[in-house]
Amino acid sequence: MPEQRAPRSAASIVVLIDGNSAVIDRCSDGKLSRVDKITPRRVRGESDHMGDAPRERFHSGTRGETIRDTRNHAREVGRRQFAAEVAPRAADAATLGEWIVIGGNALHAHALRDAFPPSLLPRTIVLSGVSRTASAEELIERVGAAVAERSASIDLEDVKRLIELAGAHTSGVLGAVATLDAAEHGAVDVALMTGAFAKRNAEQARQLLAATTAERGRIEFVSGAAAELLEKSGGGVGALLRFSLHAMPRPAGAALQGATS
Repeated sequence: MPEQRAPRSAASIVVLIDGNSAVIDRCSDGKLSRVDKITPRRVRGESDHMGDAPRERFHSGTRGETIRDTRNHAREVGRRQFAAEVAPRAADAATLGEWIVIGGNALHAHALRDAFPPSLLPRTIVLSGVSRTASAEELIERVGAAVAERSASIDLEDVKRLIELAGAHTSGVLGAVATLDAAEHGAVDVALMTGAFAKRNAEQARQLLAATTAERGRIEFVSGAAAELLEKSGGGVGALLRFSLHAMPRPAGAALQGATS
């Protein structure tokens, strides 16, 4: 069974994090709305006296080097601990399949990304050069551009993978007839479609939508380079499947009436 493609939401969860706080907002319809604000728990650590027996990460050297190393280690531990506190709350905010976009201090942002479970990483973006004090207008613009760029990249990868799977006659199909056939058999995980196909073939697009969603599949529109490639290779439509239909008897169903490749 192929790796299933996670559904994407039009909204984004935006986390701006640094050493003082993490602010979690939802970016939707060109607006930001506050979800949560988290401040780190400050814990004062102990320092080694120069006459004490060495502890872990204590080494001989000048007093200045030892203090610097201890402080750097404390900062790193603090970043990881704060990230571990913020990560589940950001994940809880993104339960509808939203993108998660992280900005703020670069070290804290990457620590937060590393604290997420692997399942969230495909829809997580670390946005550089955006501070926690960025204006709402700047933030909305930067987040939108970053999500659009990542979406376009994923769409192109998906279409390339679809073409490869369809060519191998495994878990991918191209063209209206094959895609509608797969949807009629409940095999479609994600149907990929261009806006141009839907405009040219409104009735087939409607049939595909009905047959796919009836079996808990999804329709996603692709654009840009991905759409150009899908138009050239599959007439603007294809599907990533839950299972292969190759060599399986497939009598035409109701959804195939009037379909053409």
